[in-house]
Amino acid sequence: MSYQAPEYWKEIYEQTSDAKAVCYPEWPLSYNQMLHQQQLDGLVQLMSEEKISLSNKHILEIGPGSGFWTHFFLQHPIATYTGLELTETAARSLQNRFPQQHFICSDVSVIEAQDLSPDGYDFIFVAMVFLHITDDEKWFKAIHTLQKVLKPGGYIVVLDAVYEHHVFGWQRKQTAGKEFDIRMHNKIRRMQDWNDLFATQVFQSLKPRPAFNLTQMCYDFRTYLSYLIFGKCFYAIHRRLLTKRSEEWGKWYGKFILRIDDWMTRTLKCGFSGKWMIWVRQEKLG
Repeated sequence: MSYQAPEYWKEIYEQTSDAKAVCYPEWPLSYNQMLHQQQLDGLVQLMSEEKISLSNKHILEIGPGSGFWTHFFLQHPIATYTGLELTETAARSLQNRFPQQHFICSDVSVIEAQDLSPDGYDFIFVAMVFLHITDDEKWFKAIHTLQKVLKPGGYIVVLDAVYEHHVFGWQRKQTAGKEFDIRMHNKIRRMQDWNDLFATQVFQSLKPRPAFNLTQMCYDFRTYLSYLIFGKCFYAIHRRLLTKRSEEWGKWYGKFILRIDDWMTRTLKCGFSGKWMIWVRQEKLG
């Protein structure tokens, strides 16, 4: 059967709403929490480098899920926060946890711009959501909707599964194109496909950044040898070291692998896995 996003995420959020729900359910919660923290540190560094301030900004988050990023945004003196969540279970839980904030239960690939906000948003954030929109037409629609509700001078920040070079092996079934397997719940897209959607005079693309490497699945490689080492051999060991292990083990292993990953990501600027992408809207859309 083909992947159906609403049913897939409904089942997950009925089982758990913590970091495991949006990362790796069979790995220790402590390790999944480390992954979240790694992403948060990456966003903070990115915002610092680009001098992006959240003060008095109207924030829209797509797929708040467990509420990890909601909590982060509310630590800043923002003007408003809106979360667009696909599943009713997660949206209801988030509204109960953050009663002063605004949560909409809808699909970003279906909702119309006027149903989000007539005034728009200054900062739109989407972390590891678009890879789960595997229908390309729905992906196009979602991007165009967000472009419409972004204010001039505002930012769209996306963390997602993106590749710049080559994807090898079984992971070809997860890439956009004729080899994609419709049973897959994620799709890895080319950086060029993203840039094409923003290739107008209205949007300026800022330099993409690698988000992580070894801590999560590797798939973006310049050579087949790199794939054999990191995408196949390493990940096979990595997965076995984490599946159904104790919380203490997950915490220790997380600290160990994070040191190596930070060195690869920040020092060597490797990008075997997820990427941060940023666009700035420069003027009003026609």
